Order: sequence, then C-alpha cells, then structure tokens
Amino acid sequence: MNFQTESSLLCREHKGKPKNSVCLQTFTAGVQNGKGKILSLRCLCDGGATRFFVKRETAELLRLEVIRRESLLIHTFANHMGKPQIYDVVQLSLLNRKDLSRKIQISAVVIEDITVGEIEVPSERVRNMAFERRIELADEGDSEEVDVLIGSDFLWEVLKDTNVRLSRRLVATDSTFGFILQGSERESNCGEVLVNILRVTNEEINYDRIKDLWELEAIGIIPKREIFHSDLEILEAFEQNTTYENNRYETKLLWKDNHEELNDNYEIARRRLFNL
Repeated sequence: MNFQTESSLLCREHKGKPKNSVCLQTFTAGVQNGKGKILSLRCLCDGGATRFFVKRETAELLRLEVIRRESLLIHTFANHMGKPQIYDVVQLSLLNRKDLSRKIQISAVVIEDITVGEIEVPSERVRNMAFERRIELADEGDSEEVDVLIGSDFLWEVLKDTNVRLSRRLVATDSTFGFILQGSERESNCGEVLVNILRVTNEEINYDRIKDLWELEAIGIIPKREIFHSDLEILEAFEQNTTYENNRYETKLLWKDNHEELNDNYEIARRRLFNL
C-alpha cells in the first residue's frame, strides 16, 4: 500500500531592519509634579488598559504626592486568577515640551514596571515620511523604555480627531503632544518571500528485505543462529588450543578422532629406485 502527501513550506527572508517594524502609540512629554519639577519621559497610549499608570521609579524620582490608595486587581495576558492589591495613586501633569500651556492633569496608579520589553522609537525612514508631510512627531526621544502608560480613562484627553495616513499600514494621529504613530512602517514584513515544496512519500515497509540486508551486512560478525554439533566441537577445540606468545597467536593442528592410519609409501619408493 502506497500513499503520498505534499505540504508547502513558506520561508521568509527578512531584509533591511532586523527588528520589529511596528510602531506603537508612543510620545515624549514633560511629567510635572506639584512643585513644578519636570522630567522628559516616554509615554505609551494603550486602549486595552482601563487606568493610567506610572512607574514607581518615576514617582519616587519626582516625589509625586500620594492622593489616595486603591485596591485593584490587575490582569495580564492569560492570567485568569488574581488577588487584589493596594496601589498608590498620585497626581501629576503631562506637558507638551514645546508649548507648556498645552497640558493635562491626571491621577495615575503607581506600579513597578510598565513593560519589560523595549518599544522602538520611530526610525529615520518614518521621520522622513513625516517631515515630507510637515508633521511634527510626538516621540522624539531615543530611549526604548516607557515610564507612563495612558489607559482608556484619559486616552481621549490626549488624542485628537485628525489622522494622517503616511502609508497603507501607518497612520499618524494628532494629540496634545504632537502626532502619534501607529501601525507598520513597511508595506510588507519581509523583503523577499521564498516558497519551497516538500514532498513526502510513505510506503509499506518490506521487513523481509530489511532482514536480508541486515544478514548481508552482518556476515562474519554475527554467527548464524543454528550451528551444527560438529562445528561447535571444532570451535571449542580451536579456542582451547590457541595461545598468545611473543606478540602472536599460535594454535595446534586439529586432528580428527578415530581416523584410519595412513599407509607409508615404502613400496612406492622402492619401485621407483629399481626403475632408475
């Protein structure tokens, strides 16, 4: 019984930018405490979050005042179980770095980390695309860390209604802090696509042929299963009479038992002598 299956193997060869080329909604803003101290930090808009968050390191550096504490249950991906915890809530302001009059005042939940991953800044190619359209990008930093996360509770205080499409997959949205990018900066995730066809043929195994092949390869290595009694006696006699001396093996001739004695050739030699 024979059967044949075919499968396609899609291989992608990435060219150009080696890292992920997807732009998230990031921007750089001034974070101000109640006493007027300002730090320029990177922020991330996340419509999937319901609250505004700030890193504890940032809150301690700015000495943000705790206005209250809340019991919250924070879920991450694939986390079905959780336990409510008490979190500090602080007051801060986000300012446009070039126009300090453009700002929003918010309350943020203090957490240890926003993300452990690195979120890329817009590439030089994207910056050039925005410059050609006279768009001022909000993310002008060079750090890939995020210190502030804007959730859905304050998201639309940051974002505005104007959208500019830079490419089929990349859109710039106006905000209080400048235009914020979202989408893929490339039309395709890879520069070249290679497709290979892998053909696999499966057939019933002929075990008799495999057995014959194995016996052929094992000639002189593995003895046959059935050995006659007389052959066993010869092997035993050979092993008993074999010795190793002076870096060589020596063995005696194997004589048959109960063999007939051979006649001498005296008469033959005598006749040859007289015939000379």
